[in-house]
Amino acid sequence: MTAAHGAGLLAIEAVNPYTVQHSADAEAPYSSEQVTDMYDRATLSGGHHAKHSHCDSTVALRALVATELHLHIARMPSSLGLSLSTMQPFDCMLFLEIIWIHKHGRTVLDTGETCPAASSLRGVSAALEHLFWAAGRSGEWSLMAPYNNPCRSALVADYERGLGRHVRAHGPRPLAAHPLSYVKLVALIDQLDSERQHMIQQGITFGPATYARIRYVNKERDALLYLYLYASMQRGGEGAAIGLGNLSFPGNHYASLVIGDARLLTADSIRIHPPTLKTSDGGPPPPSTYMDVPQAPDARYCFMRRLLQFMDTCFRMGVPLTAPAGPLFRPMGVSNRTMMSEESLTTSACYSTLTRALKAAGIYEGESTHSFRRGASQNAVRTGQSKEEIKDQMHIVTDAVFHRYTDDGCETRFRPLVDPGGQMCPHEPVGEEEEDLAAAAAFAEEEEEEEDRFAAAFAAETAAGH
Repeated sequence: MTAAHGAGLLAIEAVNPYTVQHSADAEAPYSSEQVTDMYDRATLSGGHHAKHSHCDSTVALRALVATELHLHIARMPSSLGLSLSTMQPFDCMLFLEIIWIHKHGRTVLDTGETCPAASSLRGVSAALEHLFWAAGRSGEWSLMAPYNNPCRSALVADYERGLGRHVRAHGPRPLAAHPLSYVKLVALIDQLDSERQHMIQQGITFGPATYARIRYVNKERDALLYLYLYASMQRGGEGAAIGLGNLSFPGNHYASLVIGDARLLTADSIRIHPPTLKTSDGGPPPPSTYMDVPQAPDARYCFMRRLLQFMDTCFRMGVPLTAPAGPLFRPMGVSNRTMMSEESLTTSACYSTLTRALKAAGIYEGESTHSFRRGASQNAVRTGQSKEEIKDQMHIVTDAVFHRYTDDGCETRFRPLVDPGGQMCPHEPVGEEEEDLAAAAAFAEEEEEEEDRFAAAFAAETAAGH
């Protein structure tokens, strides 16, 4: 080994953390102040990250179950000594059967009774199990371990399984979404545009993002979302989750749209690469389809030109789309109301904004986000589009599902078991994809309260000269 090589090895060892001896200072024990500070920082960081460990719907369900259970325990005779520490499997089944099913059951059976869907009850049981776990009761319940988690027992499992069979045996009556016509779509866009114009008259101007300016952007976002749902015939959740990266021009399969793409002004067709939402095992997404968007005489009703306008509005209002791969339809930030969340708009939020706009326009008839899919497919049949083309765009495989969407009969969401004419509405196969509107209704109430807060926030911003 030459002298040069030896010097090089010594130089490497001098900076190698595995060979360098630690100094006495580095090996000194932590002081009590340092230990306290580290624990404090770990506690704060752990609490911050723990808040994001579950989705909002799971957190809300656990809170609701806890509230209902504590109220139920408080109303029971004190002689029973019922508490989270003493409840047994039969107590859990009593709570689910007497309290939860009768208060929160929305699935209507052919017998006229209502009860939660089997999947909903599993979610409630999981929330109840978590509540006992948080109270210190873990492990499988048995006669030999009566103070383990009572929800982790064969009795409760059999109860859940039996309810599921009961629901399937008596045939839940799916409620078909009321179809939304193109005339109503135009009225929706006009309503949102008039609300935006009213905000401009109140003093909304372009500039750095504020609470009021993001509300202005949301009106434009909703109009674009409704146009997209109608033109694409996708489900509400899949449509709301779309991003610029999921859209491309037919001539170039892999080139997604870019922010401010001028080709949107002349394009009459676009290719959709739907996100994977319906497969729980992380399987491949549905096949790509073409979405024909004819240029409407008025740019307000053309998805392509409206998309370009929306991207420009986001930029000028201080909330630009950060990247083509990000979500296109984004909600307002939760912790910071002067920012947009880098996540997709939820189906519940879409349903809330839709019903509010329909009611404001005076044309609400029980529509949901699924109404775009149903109305657009029926309109496509009337305008001469072939069945195979419609099935391809909607990602429908069977003719039975196609006919269920395009059937003009029994189409109202809030229909009785027997319609006013005395005709029994035909049963539809179990599994029709419909939204669960319970969370959406709660979200709608929050949004109505938000409108009042918005008025106060807007007045404060205006007074401050923003």
